[in-house]
Amino acid sequence: MLPSETSRDAMRLLVEEKVLSAVRRCLGVSSDARKRVEAMDALVDVTTQLPLRNIELWERRIRAEVWDFERKQPKSRWMFLKPQPRVPGWLDMAHGDGFKRERTLRTLNAGAPNGFFFVLALRRLNDWVPQVRAAAREQLPRISDHTDVTYVVDALWATLPHFSQWGRVEDASRRVLLDLVARGAVASMLKTRLIESASGPATAVLTQAGRVPALDPWLLDIASAATQPTVRARAYRALLDGKMAWPVGRRWKWTDKKWCKGHFEPILEERVIQASQPFRKLLAQAVEDRSLHVRRVAAEALIRNPEAAGSDAQQLAARLAGDSHASVAERGRFVLAELGNV
Repeated sequence: MLPSETSRDAMRLLVEEKVLSAVRRCLGVSSDARKRVEAMDALVDVTTQLPLRNIELWERRIRAEVWDFERKQPKSRWMFLKPQPRVPGWLDMAHGDGFKRERTLRTLNAGAPNGFFFVLALRRLNDWVPQVRAAAREQLPRISDHTDVTYVVDALWATLPHFSQWGRVEDASRRVLLDLVARGAVASMLKTRLIESASGPATAVLTQAGRVPALDPWLLDIASAATQPTVRARAYRALLDGKMAWPVGRRWKWTDKKWCKGHFEPILEERVIQASQPFRKLLAQAVEDRSLHVRRVAAEALIRNPEAAGSDAQQLAARLAGDSHASVAERGRFVLAELGNV
């Protein structure tokens, strides 16, 4: 093993132990309210530093710690010897008992202390217990009202890329999550993060957030200014096509039943959007973009709809035909050939 890999593993184990130690401290704290607050503050501090992309792993680890703690509690038939029940808290969002997850959702009367715990609450929309999902639908709007907008955006950034893979979520639950995206302050911060993010799942976030029109007023800004080329390409595609499309699942398509060959293809839904600029102006901007991804989107849009480019179609096609990338140049030459046959 390389030294760098060894150091990364050591750092990961150190972080893991810090988190689990804070979890155990929260579970074992006495009935003293001040000590409970201190223990929770320590847990919030360590979980704030965690990348939310690993939330499923952390949820399983927390569930295991809670189960192990409760398993070790002394059992007695005498009431005065029984340990006092714990006050429901954010840790119980990951509890293995569905009754306790539901009770936690219904009794919490404050906002999430960071993005980590708000993600745990969002994931209850896809919980395996129907009553927990119902409680999440009812309580999440109230919880989000009292949660810092930054934490809500952090949670959506981690959740939206996997949204289409949630198999138990109902339409009403989807609407709850998308209503969060549609909030003005949340949408504005999402727009800023989509533009400024240099890495991460920004393209997937934009695609899934496109289910609602919250980001439509800023699509042109995202297309022209986003740091990630694939984000600019996704925004330009939506503007040039006049629609936003997103995956909702996959289906199997046979290519050769005799030999049992086939592949999964995405199932897409879409909605119509209104571009704030004419097609030819958008296309001209996309053709001059520095990214291959965006210029390829422009070439494909010109192939599908050359009439919308009007008198600029020939010039734009020639510009694409001279592109340094073969995939873009080939599409430009195709448009030139088609225009020459008209």
